[in-house]
Amino acid sequence: MSDSMLKAAIAQVPDQQVRDEVVSPKGSYIVQAPAGSGKTTLLVTRYLNLLCVVRQPEEILAITFTDKAAKEMKRRVLSQLLNPTSEIAEKALGRSEQLGWNIALNSQRLKIQTIDSFAYSLVRRMPLESQLSLDYASLETAPTVYDDAAVEFFELMFADKQDELVETIVKVLSIFDGDVSLGQRVLAEMLQRRHDWIKPMQTILTALRDGVASDRLFEQLEDTRNTYVEQLLNTIRSDFDDDLLKRCRDLCRYAAHNKDVFFGDFEHTSDWNFLGKLFLTTQDVFRKSVNVSQGFPPCPYRDPPNIHQIDERARQKNIWLQVVDELQEKDYLDSLRVMKRLVSGEIADSQREKFDSLCRGLPILLQKLNSVFRQREYIDYPELNFAAQRALTNNGEPTDLALALDYRISHILIDEYQDTSESQFDFFESVMASWSPESGNTFFAVGDPMQSIYRFRHANLQLFQRTFKEGLPNVHVHARKLSSNFRSAPALVKSVNTVFEHVLGSTEKTNYSAVAFAESSPANYSIKLDDDVQTMELLLIQNDATGFQEAQEVAKRIEDIQKKFGYEDSIALLVSARTRLSTYFSVFQDRGIKWKGVDIVKLVDAPVVQDLYSLVEAFNERRSKLAWMSVFRSPLCGLTLPDLEKLCEFETAEEMLACTKLSEQGDKLLSRVRCEFQRTLLESHLTFRSQIERLWYRLGGNLAYFDVDSLINAERFFELLESASRGGFRLDELWSKIDTEYVSESGKDADVEVMTIHKAKGLEFDHVLLVDTNRRTVADSHPLAHW
Repeated sequence: MSDSMLKAAIAQVPDQQVRDEVVSPKGSYIVQAPAGSGKTTLLVTRYLNLLCVVRQPEEILAITFTDKAAKEMKRRVLSQLLNPTSEIAEKALGRSEQLGWNIALNSQRLKIQTIDSFAYSLVRRMPLESQLSLDYASLETAPTVYDDAAVEFFELMFADKQDELVETIVKVLSIFDGDVSLGQRVLAEMLQRRHDWIKPMQTILTALRDGVASDRLFEQLEDTRNTYVEQLLNTIRSDFDDDLLKRCRDLCRYAAHNKDVFFGDFEHTSDWNFLGKLFLTTQDVFRKSVNVSQGFPPCPYRDPPNIHQIDERARQKNIWLQVVDELQEKDYLDSLRVMKRLVSGEIADSQREKFDSLCRGLPILLQKLNSVFRQREYIDYPELNFAAQRALTNNGEPTDLALALDYRISHILIDEYQDTSESQFDFFESVMASWSPESGNTFFAVGDPMQSIYRFRHANLQLFQRTFKEGLPNVHVHARKLSSNFRSAPALVKSVNTVFEHVLGSTEKTNYSAVAFAESSPANYSIKLDDDVQTMELLLIQNDATGFQEAQEVAKRIEDIQKKFGYEDSIALLVSARTRLSTYFSVFQDRGIKWKGVDIVKLVDAPVVQDLYSLVEAFNERRSKLAWMSVFRSPLCGLTLPDLEKLCEFETAEEMLACTKLSEQGDKLLSRVRCEFQRTLLESHLTFRSQIERLWYRLGGNLAYFDVDSLINAERFFELLESASRGGFRLDELWSKIDTEYVSESGKDADVEVMTIHKAKGLEFDHVLLVDTNRRTVADSHPLAHW
């Protein structure tokens, strides 16, 4: 929604007083704001207000989590400064002219950027302190690097020297019962999430180095763990009403008696473990029935002990079925999952040895990771954040850069604060480390816990919840809530309130990031809907394993929307996962529905990219017969099947290219490929990307794939090829890069846009179809240790 539309809709809204308060340049605030509440407008207005009081625009730092959001916010600020439409914008423009900022020609002075670009700017200013080369490229994640670091870690077992080091590696391997492949996979996953454990690991190793006895250290760890477990149990106890908990206790008593195991009426952590396992399977889903393994013996049809015992067994099973239905209906799944994994009491000796080995082995693993980073000449975003923190702090004290930032950066604004990760939060704290309550510096964060959907990117919702309740160490933060929704029709807002009040509940559970529902208030009554229009419809389809029936219903719904509302209305199809989209696309094609995918089709699945990958592999691996045959069959050459069969008799590229037994046309095509490959081999002075790119054009790649999308995807491939060539080319590195990218689709005149729920965040559509909601996404793997 544009600023002008939003302002026209605002008029008098219930939370207007709060809005006026939080955009003031005085004071620090964290604002919980629902979808459609105008969060970007809040940020822009506060930014303009701050421009009216700062000496230089660089004193204000605005952080977003995507380039798109940063560009949009910057565009809106510049738009207001160049063409003021409000009193505050005119005042900010006047101050710019008064102090000679000349923002129109120096827009780079507006520090509105992503957290990663800001971190990189710090590293550039302090390369020695950050211990990072400025020549390194940065990627969001680097899975092949994590894999290689884990492989090299275990290869140290075969080192000729350093007996103590080898012993440490062997002890780490013993954690995985000698399974090297399992160990490599788990350690690679740990490297991806290393921001969770680096600080705790350093604290533990520092304590051991300073002489703290191992037994004393584990006592402290036990106390910390037991306190945390007790907090979780208190949260769980408060969730259960007395009657439900009593019935659960009675069932546990009955089952424990039959299994001849101890049950202490929920006085011990093991009692809650027992309850969790009584209702959940090993896959963490609700059981459909119970048997003797859970403590519910069968009712014998022959030689029954006595009729009363049969009745009791049947009665207990019926009670269990009633309770499991109630637990599902009231959504106790997360609580039961937590129960199953809770442990307390003393840490067993075997676990102590494993944990000690892990803590001593992880620094070696990090060394290997940094070694691979240096070889490849790129890093991931977490490493960029770590480097920025090193530039800001040294042995717990602020560096010269941090002190300079304290003087330079007086105000921080953060968008989508609910998506902040631990490492990003630490980074923010480092920037504000030398702030004081009397300094006049301000902190402003806006977000919505109900929109926290980036846990897979390490977002930690507890950070938002903790800041909202407790503030920040060096800043007095006021917590405020907004409720107005300007984006959606009033009827839709009310429908969403009705549904999600029951889905989320009213209790916030900070210990496991459960969100309490916050009601929205409709504020845009200019959106009018006909009386016969339903704002929210639910459709249940049964016995549809392939998803074909649902795809047919979705296609019909799209056609109905276009007939009723016209072809100008925007339609979005949102999915939680891409796995079953092929069924929808097949149905759409049959019914003539045009679709545009947004990060739906992987780059590796684009024909032009597949042919380019084969070309790279063939050029790099002379004995890769499959790659050469793929090139010969592709539009870059176009040999017929009979000619390909003749080439199959040979094993190497030299033999195939020298073949003279093909058809007349085949000989001409092969000769052309041979000449271009030989010509490219003579250009070894060029970069690998330049060699392949020139070869592709010479073979007519730009003519074989003439549509705009294919050419854009080809250019993206060349960029990834250049990135994969840093520090020496590796084919598996290139594959990893193209396997995580998505094709570009222009989608001209598309009837519907298809994207994941995550990709749709913050976008607006007239009609939204949320499909395949019954399918669960892949659960997180269980970590080796909870830090």
